[in-house]
Amino acid sequence: MTLKNSLMLLVALFSFTVIGSIDEHFAEDTTKNLENFASQKFFEHQQTRLPDWEKHFRHYGRQYSVPWTLVAAVAYQESKWLSDAESYTGVKGLMQLTLLTAEHVGIEDREDPIQSIKGGTYYLNYLFSKSPKNLSHRERWAQALAAYNMGHGHLRDARRLASQLGKNPNRWKDLKTVIPLLEKEKYHSRLPYGYARGRETVHFVEKVFVYYRALNQTVTRPLLTSQDFLVDQRRNPSSQPSGKPSAAKEPQL
Repeated sequence: MTLKNSLMLLVALFSFTVIGSIDEHFAEDTTKNLENFASQKFFEHQQTRLPDWEKHFRHYGRQYSVPWTLVAAVAYQESKWLSDAESYTGVKGLMQLTLLTAEHVGIEDREDPIQSIKGGTYYLNYLFSKSPKNLSHRERWAQALAAYNMGHGHLRDARRLASQLGKNPNRWKDLKTVIPLLEKEKYHSRLPYGYARGRETVHFVEKVFVYYRALNQTVTRPLLTSQDFLVDQRRNPSSQPSGKPSAAKEPQL
C-alpha cells in the first residue's frame, strides 16, 4: 500500500467514526474533531516510531493482561512514542511516569524506554483492578485511564463529587462532566486531594480511546485501501471491522 492510500485510509477511519460513536464509546466528540494533520502525523509515527516499541508493548501487554494497543495508545498520547519526552510537570519517558509512580511499580529508571513500558503497563493493570468490578470493561478502562493521568486520589474525589451533584460516578459520560470541576476552588477546596487539571484528564482519556481504536483498525488487521473501506461502508453502514487485541481485558469501545 502506498503512503498516500494509507493516509487516506486513516482519514476515512476517523471520518466514518469506525472509532466509535460519541454516546456509546466515549470518544465521539474527539473522534469527529481530530484534524487531518494530526491523523497524518499519527500514521507517519506508526511507520517510523511504533516499530521500535511494538514488541515491548505486546510483551508487557500479555504479561499484565492489558490490550497492547491500549498501552501503545497511552504511550502515544503521553510522549508521541519518544523515549526522551519530558512534560512541563517533570514527568519523563515513553509512558510519562512520575517519580512516585516509578517507585510504586518498582522501576529504577523511568527514562529507560523498556522499563517505562513495563512500569506503565503494570500501573494500568493495577488501576484497572481498582475500578468497580461490576462495570463493563470500557467503563472500567475509562476510570483507570483517568486515574493514570490525574492520580487515583483525584479520581476518588471526582467520583465523590459526582455523587454529590446527582451524577453517576460509574458512567464516563457523567464523570467527564464532573472531573473539570476539580479546577474550580468552590469544589476542590472541600475535597481531600484538592486541585486537579481536570480538563486535561478528560482530553487524555478520550484521545487515548481514539488512538486505541485507530491502532486496532490499522495494526491488528489487514489494511484496506480507502476505496475498499468506502465500498464496505456503503454495503453495510452499521458494520465495524473487528481487530481484537490479544489481551483479555478488551475495552470494546
